[in-house]
This record gives sequence, C-alpha cells and structure tokens, in this order.
Amino acid sequence: VAGDLRLTDVEDGDVAEVQRHYALGLVQAGLGSFRPDDATGLYASYAKLSDEPGAGFASDEIALEAFYRAQLTAAAFLQPDLQWVLNPSGDSDTDDAVVLSVRFGVNF
Repeated sequence: VAGDLRLTDVEDGDVAEVQRHYALGLVQAGLGSFRPDDATGLYASYAKLSDEPGAGFASDEIALEAFYRAQLTAAAFLQPDLQWVLNPSGDSDTDDAVVLSVRFGVNF
C-alpha cells in the first residue's frame, strides 16, 4: 500500500479562491498472485474556499474518489473511476455530483 498526504496553504487568502487544500490518496498495487499488475485506490480532497466578501462561496468542496486499474497487457490498462463531489464549486445549493468514468491507456 502506498499513500500520499498533501497540504497546500495559499500565501494570500484575500485573492485566492482556494485558501487551503488537503488531499490524501492510498493505492494498493498488486491484488495477489491472480492479478499482480492491477491496482486499486482511494482519494479524498478538501478545498477550503475563500470566505472573503464577494468571493461567492457558500461552502467548501469535498471530493472522494475510488478506482480500479486493470492491467490488460504490459502496456495497456482499463481504469473505471467513481467520484463523488460534495458542494461542487462551493455551492451548497447545487446537488452533489457523482461522476463515473472509464479510462483506457497505453504506456509506451
């Protein structure tokens, strides 16, 4: 299992839309002897949006993501991905977004 924790703090909160950003990602590479080249992962992100007057943000944004990467050949992979975004663009009146995508990639 590999993990990554990041914190971004903006110097001038008066002009930046995102004042702070926290992110945590975890990846499990290799799923046993039956799928040693596959991977699965989770990601969470929290964006502290500006509270400055006129910025227009009613809330902060949270994003959660899960993926599975199936290695098809030595070079090609297929990766379904599910994302859930709470308060998209910091708008608490907008419905949460659920995004399902599938990526196909070739490494060369």
